[in-house]
Amino acid sequence: MEVSVLSSTGLPPEAYISMADGAQRVTRRADVSRPFRLAQAVEDPSVLKLEVLTVSGSTRLVRQPGEGTYTVSVPATAGGETVELVLGIAKPGGAEQAKDADIARGGRPVTQAIEHQRYLDDHKLTSYLQALVKGLLEAKPDDPYVWMAAQLQTRKPDAPPPPSAVKATTAASRELPVAPVRIAEERRAPPANGGACVVTGPSGVGKST
Repeated sequence: MEVSVLSSTGLPPEAYISMADGAQRVTRRADVSRPFRLAQAVEDPSVLKLEVLTVSGSTRLVRQPGEGTYTVSVPATAGGETVELVLGIAKPGGAEQAKDADIARGGRPVTQAIEHQRYLDDHKLTSYLQALVKGLLEAKPDDPYVWMAAQLQTRKPDAPPPPSAVKATTAASRELPVAPVRIAEERRAPPANGGACVVTGPSGVGKST
């Protein structure tokens, strides 16, 4: 969403405005021509924290390439005491860098939102819940919770096939044609010359015994 300062009274020109919504904070000089852009959706209710900040000191640091430690003196702008700061500049750590990169609207991690969306898509929950609500609005039952619970219980996951389907499959398997099996047969010729016989196999080739 965008938050614009349409007008102001008593706001010093050198002041800063800080706006925070959840884990996100935007701070910059008061400028009515530039809106504050926050990740929170304008349709969602939220608590917007506003702070008006004045500058008590200002200076500039010319940073050299690479990591290092700097001692900076910040002189006061209105006769106050000089502020001395020691700054350490280094590459971001792995865990903190990943955490900062994952912060999204409302301070929720992007990775968690992706995992949630993937879970909804894998189980087709979004489309099912939309259809469930649509059916609920069409039916308008006296107790919508009982109606939805009944709809959720209509499907039995991993249910075994009905007995009729099992019987049909068994009957079909019994009706499959069975190829005939040829068995070798023994043929005996009439006794002649000592009672020789001929044994033939499936190939028709005989062997005298």
